[in-house]
Amino acid sequence: MARASDSPLPRRAPFAEGGPGGAARIDRAYHVLLETARQLNSSLEPAAIFARLKDNVCAALPCDGLIVSSFDRASSEIRCSYAWVGGNVLDASTLPPLTFKPEGGGMQSQVLRTGQPMLFSDVAERVRDPRGTYYEVDRAGGVRDLKSGGPPLSRSAIMVPLRLEGEVVGVVQVMADRDGVYVAEDLELLEGVSLLLAIALENARLYRRAQADLEERRHAERVLRDAEERYRALVTQSTEGIYRLEFVPPIDVALPVDEQVRLAYERGRIDECNDAFARMYGFERAEDVLGFGLDPLLPVSDPAAVAHVRGVILSEYHVVDVESVETDRHGRPVWISNTIHGVVEDGRLLRIWGTQKDVSDRRRNEEALREADRHKNEFLATLGHELRNPLHPIRNAVEILRRKPADDADTRRSHDLIERQVVHLARLIDDLLDVSRISQGKLELRPAAVALQDVLAAAIESMSATVAPARQRLTVEQPGEPLIVEGDAVRLTQVISNLLDNASKYSPQDARIQVRLERDGTGALLRIRDQGMGIPREHLTRVFDLFYQAGGGSSPGGGLGIGLTLVQRLVEMHGGTIAATSEGAGQGSEFVVRLPLATARPGPAATTAAPPPLRPMRMLVADDNRDSADSMALLLRLDGNEVHVAYDGEEALRVAARERPEVLLLDLGMPRLNGLEVAERLRREPWGRDLVLIAATGWGLEEDRRRTLEKGFDAHLVKPVDHAALLALVADLIQRRTPA
Repeated sequence: MARASDSPLPRRAPFAEGGPGGAARIDRAYHVLLETARQLNSSLEPAAIFARLKDNVCAALPCDGLIVSSFDRASSEIRCSYAWVGGNVLDASTLPPLTFKPEGGGMQSQVLRTGQPMLFSDVAERVRDPRGTYYEVDRAGGVRDLKSGGPPLSRSAIMVPLRLEGEVVGVVQVMADRDGVYVAEDLELLEGVSLLLAIALENARLYRRAQADLEERRHAERVLRDAEERYRALVTQSTEGIYRLEFVPPIDVALPVDEQVRLAYERGRIDECNDAFARMYGFERAEDVLGFGLDPLLPVSDPAAVAHVRGVILSEYHVVDVESVETDRHGRPVWISNTIHGVVEDGRLLRIWGTQKDVSDRRRNEEALREADRHKNEFLATLGHELRNPLHPIRNAVEILRRKPADDADTRRSHDLIERQVVHLARLIDDLLDVSRISQGKLELRPAAVALQDVLAAAIESMSATVAPARQRLTVEQPGEPLIVEGDAVRLTQVISNLLDNASKYSPQDARIQVRLERDGTGALLRIRDQGMGIPREHLTRVFDLFYQAGGGSSPGGGLGIGLTLVQRLVEMHGGTIAATSEGAGQGSEFVVRLPLATARPGPAATTAAPPPLRPMRMLVADDNRDSADSMALLLRLDGNEVHVAYDGEEALRVAARERPEVLLLDLGMPRLNGLEVAERLRREPWGRDLVLIAATGWGLEEDRRRTLEKGFDAHLVKPVDHAALLALVADLIQRRTPA
């Protein structure tokens, strides 16, 4: 077999006899073409077409080899499509493609270039043409270059172009192993056969493409069907509401928002949804709500519903997890969490796809939690009030007993004991209410530049009565330079006092408590170390949790488990941190507070003169707790004052109008008229405008203090009232009213 430039050469094949020319040959050629047409058109598989082609060509012509090549003009590439040589069908895919060179002198190139059939009587003579490159393929599939590898095995050949719609798309070549075998009539016959082959191959190609298109369409239909089944299953089984809202005609999204809202209500209709969507509105099935507009679900009469629709429009019809209050079929509100995707084409809203979750239970639970929290806070405030009220007369009674001569040491110790316990109980109540205020975000700091040394001194002084009875030794180390922080001095004192109280409470008698204050870069460190019961390692991460106690509440002096929680919250509110360390049970504990240092220095202390000693005054004590009122009155009388008592609000008004007191100590929660109402009425009287009005109450929240100031009180004291602090306050208020 011989092929043009860079083409594999044909394999050697045995010679097949051909019949003589004449009418018989024409009839035979006609018969061959008819039979070839019948057989080639009976198959749509290329392999079968080529096999039948080979059989018909071998029956009609001398044929030791048959090769069909395809030609791609765009890439100038020639590929073998079918090769039969010496009785063997070769694997055409193993033969390398050839590059068509228009200037080449090879035999295939000549057929492709001219588009004319060619007869080569002496292949050996032809391959001597230096313009071409010639190859031969033997029966084993080997390829050799005929320029250097000896004469060709195929001696003669005929080649015809393979045409489709007038364009040359390949070459059909038939070879024989002897010279001069083929005549012109053979070339004509092969040309006719090639036309039939081109049609058969094109039919096969079109069939394959149709089959591929059909399979692709079937695949697409299967994919679409599967996707729709999955979608339907998802929509049907989903617990979330899924819907499609169509707008006919579409809405121009360039219109003003209010106009889009109007058109959304007018044109929007639910065109598709699942049962879960319907059930959110009190219906059983999706069919029950199909065709609904927006108004039954988001009533246009409800400003909140319209505001939700406006919000969706302002977000360009794309929202994620936005909550709205909608209405079910019975008019009940339904809380919905919405995710919405609008389909906008050419500036017009066609439809909205949406998913939604009924979050009504969650909202009700949240509201129930808020309500429970409100009740808790009200309970704590009431509890604080009710606990403080009995502490007030107890503290007054202790102060009265102090005024009496008592040479007995046990009596004096008892006085001190009761005083300490009253202060301790009052501090517990304050801590409990402070934790509640912090959890609500209602505790406000009054920051100012303050020296931590001053705060530490105040805390130690307040704790001296606790540490001294246990004979505990308190050692303090602090730098000479002032460590200034921006903080609330009262709250910082509360932090250190609680930590000192904690150290004292959990340490044995005669133990040492070490306090060290030092600078640490841009911060200040306060270390408080005790020799007490220590903290097991597994409890260190929880010591600041509210109500948590390492000993389960069974340890001596265990308390309520709120002090350290309060300390941590207050430190964090000052931008600081606190940490607890301990080597374990019985090894003591250390608490380290770090606070950021301020750049500003504290201003000079106010140099207000101390108020003069309080002269005897005319006073009124009004409290529905008789023990509280009577003990306070007795204590004030021991100071030389004229004191009157009232046990409810109306009586307080009558006594005040009659006696015209200079100072009125007024409880808030009295029957008949409460303290706020009494204060408001007194301030309306001309003689009551200069009255020193002090609230002495068990209510100590910030809102309680705000209300008393609004009603005209000069000061707000929380029970149990420290008597010395009360006298100092009254003296200060009287001095302010006295003209200079």
